[in-house]
Amino acid sequence: MASICIFGSFARGKFDELSDRDVLILGRSDDEINLPAARWRSDGWSVAQFKTQHFEDMAKRGSLFVQHILKEGVVIKDDGFLSEIRAAYRPKRYYRDEALDSLSLLANLPVAPACYWETLCAADIAYGAVRNLAILRLAESKRYEFEFEGALRHCAQVSRLSSEELAAVLRLRQLKHAYRMRKEDHSLLGCWPFALKAALRLFPCVPRSAATGGYVAVRMLELELVRIADPRLLDALSPDDPLTDIWTLICGPRYPTKIWEVPSSRFEEIRRAARQKSFDQTSVR
Repeated sequence: MASICIFGSFARGKFDELSDRDVLILGRSDDEINLPAARWRSDGWSVAQFKTQHFEDMAKRGSLFVQHILKEGVVIKDDGFLSEIRAAYRPKRYYRDEALDSLSLLANLPVAPACYWETLCAADIAYGAVRNLAILRLAESKRYEFEFEGALRHCAQVSRLSSEELAAVLRLRQLKHAYRMRKEDHSLLGCWPFALKAALRLFPCVPRSAATGGYVAVRMLELELVRIADPRLLDALSPDDPLTDIWTLICGPRYPTKIWEVPSSRFEEIRRAARQKSFDQTSVR
């Protein structure tokens, strides 16, 4: 039986028009997970799905996502698995290794993106990175805060960000929502350079470097793809298109473990295919 748990702003009872509706689905096999995941997704929920063994491994590593579920999640259905995880889970003392991906993402984001969709994609990436870094920083002080604004305000106070800088970083959530909803609103673009600058002051980054694989490489590839084509065209790719598999992976369920299975050689093949493909940008105007 699948375990199902609502988390995030809906579970906290603090949601607005920008909020995702987040649900976690756990099962011992793909067959146990896929049907309920499809049902929740069809109802507009953002689904995080894992096999129980993978989630158990995350708990053993002290994953803060597990802490998030245990602290704020509202359990809809459980066969005892989540109760067992709760009894055994212990957070880590330090999360420096977990912060590296988010620091690398911030370091590689463009200050002056080439187009509207690249700007929104960069803001989406920055939102996730800043949120993760704020949560990780607080966790090392044994404070577990998973709301974006709450975690960010605490870190901004410690780092002495100005009210203008804090407001700019908070607006990343609005840009992230516009990107995920494929919404065109060019009035949003003006805050991006200042928001990125403020985020980099809040979380000084590792040196800019080329991403060769894993989550960072996939998000950087996403930036390249939306620079070439409107993401609404990528969403509508035919099943046999050479770009469909990777775009589906990029836009698939959050925390997709398959990202780590993409070999670095595949990224150059995808870039080549995207550059050679002819996109009719006028079809989405």
